[in-house]
Amino acid sequence: MDYARNHVFDVRYHTNVIVHPKCFNNSRPSQVQRTVLNKDKLLKRALLLFVVVLMSIVLTAFVRIYWLNYQLDLEIQALALQAEEYRQEQAALLQDIEMLKDPIFIERIAREKLGYVRTGEVVLIPAKPGEVLPLKKPIEGEIQH
Repeated sequence: MDYARNHVFDVRYHTNVIVHPKCFNNSRPSQVQRTVLNKDKLLKRALLLFVVVLMSIVLTAFVRIYWLNYQLDLEIQALALQAEEYRQEQAALLQDIEMLKDPIFIERIAREKLGYVRTGEVVLIPAKPGEVLPLKKPIEGEIQH
């Protein structure tokens, strides 16, 4: 038994051949051991490929989420500007409504845009050079153009 303890049995080759410890590392691997090593390398490469593909999918998802978030932020900013414009327009319209409740403002609009005059007022129409003025006197309250 002492002899067996002092020598290394080559278990890798499934034989009972005694190999000296110095020669153990220099021996050539068998065909079975080569296929095990190739399967290990193949498994490691497949695992690495799986991790790379998984990381690229995750990275793509994060980039897509970031891009959608950026687009939504731009849309929110545009809608906020539009809402502010609508608020300003609403304030101007409310101010116009308040002005339309004033009878003096209504009279001014009627005079400027519709050409109304009060009874007893004299209307002066400036003549342009070369125009013929009407010979007929306007009726009271009527404006001639």
